[in-house]
Amino acid sequence: MIKIKNIKSLGYAFVGFLIGILLGFIIWGFPKPVEATDTCPSTSSWVKVDGLSGTSYTYTPPAGKTVTDNCYKHSTYVHYGSGATVTADSHCTRWFFTCTRWTQYELSHASFKLVDLPSPTPTASPEPTASPEPTQSPKPSESPEPTESPEPSEEPTESPSATPVVRVETPLTEAGAGTCGDTAPAKIPNIFVANAGVGKLEVRWIPTGTDKASIFYGTEVGKPAHSLIETANDGVEIIGGLKSGEHYWFSVVNNNGCAWSPLSDWYDPIVE
Repeated sequence: MIKIKNIKSLGYAFVGFLIGILLGFIIWGFPKPVEATDTCPSTSSWVKVDGLSGTSYTYTPPAGKTVTDNCYKHSTYVHYGSGATVTADSHCTRWFFTCTRWTQYELSHASFKLVDLPSPTPTASPEPTASPEPTQSPKPSESPEPTESPEPSEEPTESPSATPVVRVETPLTEAGAGTCGDTAPAKIPNIFVANAGVGKLEVRWIPTGTDKASIFYGTEVGKPAHSLIETANDGVEIIGGLKSGEHYWFSVVNNNGCAWSPLSDWYDPIVE
């Protein structure tokens, strides 16, 4: 009888041990997976930044460049996106078919794809208008010589000579070249593009304080072949006449008079 009780006690203890392990997995999750060898690209136009920590990172491109695409890795996960900022997403730790815990792993490295910014076309300065040539003043007429009177009692007095009028001309200076005195907007609009029917796209952005905006687009990133200059900065515009099935790249700037903000990120939808 004593042996049977001992066996039952050991059995209960073993079952309790297994239940404790399962509860530990459910509450605290399974161990973090080992880092895989997959990494983000670092060749051609991609710039790789190693040794990151935390869950968010923003890359500052050099002058004349902008970021179109990005890649980041955290734990064993590699993700691709667009823009200069990467933020680690959360991954689920599962027990059978149930998500027991969400974990946001820290970044290990990130890569950013750079393209050249398009150069804005300068506004031609108006040519200065030529000043009309001044009209010369007429020469004063000479006074006639006096006629001698017959048998004069006194010698006649000579008439004074007329004093000529002298016109002083002030030289004119040539007009200088026109310049832009407006301040470029500092805020860059966020952009989103979606299909609006066959051969049409709807461009949306968040207006940032100016009354005008310009849209640039084309079939190559960073090389716009078309533009819509100084449209109303209301955050939406329909672009038509596009080729179905073609891949287009779009970017938006804010306008303040003759000054522009930097270009937004490039967005690349495919036309229906």
